[in-house]
Amino acid sequence: MSYIGNPISTMNFPVDYFTGDGTTTQFQLSQTPASASSILVHISGVKQSAAVQNPAYTLTGNGSVLTFPSAPLANSP
Repeated sequence: MSYIGNPISTMNFPVDYFTGDGTTTQFQLSQTPASASSILVHISGVKQSAAVQNPAYTLTGNGSVLTFPSAPLANSP
């Protein structure tokens, strides 16, 4: 079968894991994403939204710091 374009390649998605401590609101990501809406963020299995109004998280600093308006609860993955 032939195709037009670049050769097909695969790669793993980068994943960072953090555990809330009830006070920390900023977490350093291992890579800088394109935008807040291009990443998936879950707290205790609940997907968080990067909505324009009232977002559950934002990217700050140089774009690689995940920032929450309030700290995730202690021991929440």
